[in-house]
Amino acid sequence: MSASMPSPPVAAERNPVIAAPAPRRVHRAQIVALSLLVVTGIINYVDRGTLAVANHNIATELGLSFGQMGLLLSAFAWSYAIAQLPAGGLVDRIGPRRFLAAGLIVWSFAQAAGGFVHSFSQFILARVILGIG
Repeated sequence: MSASMPSPPVAAERNPVIAAPAPRRVHRAQIVALSLLVVTGIINYVDRGTLAVANHNIATELGLSFGQMGLLLSAFAWSYAIAQLPAGGLVDRIGPRRFLAAGLIVWSFAQAAGGFVHSFSQFILARVILGIG
C-alpha cells in the first residue's frame, strides 16, 4: 500500500520561495558602500606606515630621543588594542553605521591633528586618539 502512494511533498515544494533580485538602486548603494570601505581601508593601511617611514625626519624636527620615538610608535598600537575591547559592545549598542561614521570622523580629526603638532606630548595625544578612532 505504501509503495503505490506518492511521498509527501518536501517543505520547499509546498511553499516555494522565489528570491527576487535586489532593485538596481539597492545594488548600486551596496557597490558604493563597499567601494568607500575599500578606499578607507587602503588609506588606513597606508596611514599606519607613514610614521615608521618618516620617523627619522620627525625625530630630527621635534628633537625626540630613541625612547620617545618608541613611545610615539607604540602609542597608536596600545590605544588601538585597548579600544577594541569596548568597540564590540558599542557597535551592538549604537549600530555599525553610526559607529563606523563616528570612528572615521575621530580618525580623520586625529590624523589631521598629527600634522599640526609642535611637541612630543601633542603627538602622543594625536596618536592615541588616532588609535581610538
